[in-house]
Amino acid sequence: LCGNYTIGGEVADFQSLGQAVDFLNNAGITCAVDFKLRSGAYTENVEINRIIGTSETNNVTFESETGDSSAAILQGTFTLKNTSNIILKKLRYNGCNLFNTKSIRILNCLLNGPVGVYDSSQNLIISRNNFDGGGSGIVLRNTLNNVQITGNLINNNSYSGNYVGIGAWGESHGLKII
Repeated sequence: LCGNYTIGGEVADFQSLGQAVDFLNNAGITCAVDFKLRSGAYTENVEINRIIGTSETNNVTFESETGDSSAAILQGTFTLKNTSNIILKKLRYNGCNLFNTKSIRILNCLLNGPVGVYDSSQNLIISRNNFDGGGSGIVLRNTLNNVQITGNLINNNSYSGNYVGIGAWGESHGLKII
């Protein structure tokens, strides 16, 4: 893959988010890839694994086609595993899980559930998001390096028991919460 692609709606490059992710997982990329999600609800469970060809200059971006973070709604589970150089931008979703990831950016999103960061993830940027509802905003677990959490609004969460806005458990180095 290389270039810009649309997901969902009429006359799209990929009819579903799952179809795009499956293709991405299998084919890899040869240059930067930008997936524009058309307005609507995507009720799929997707998992992005190691993508061949990603680098600091060859990122994979998933973002709302309209630029409105409430227009493209991911209602299933969204998981990143053993992957790097992914950008999630201007989307609405129920949270996501990052396992052993590197150089992931979550920017200007509306989240109705937590961002779970696990297992040696590093160089993450979680910035300018609105966490609205749910029991936790950001959950950091296990060994993490150079994680930055800046300019987020964590709003209308309910906290009881062990639930928190931003929680870090385990070994973290270079963690910045601003």
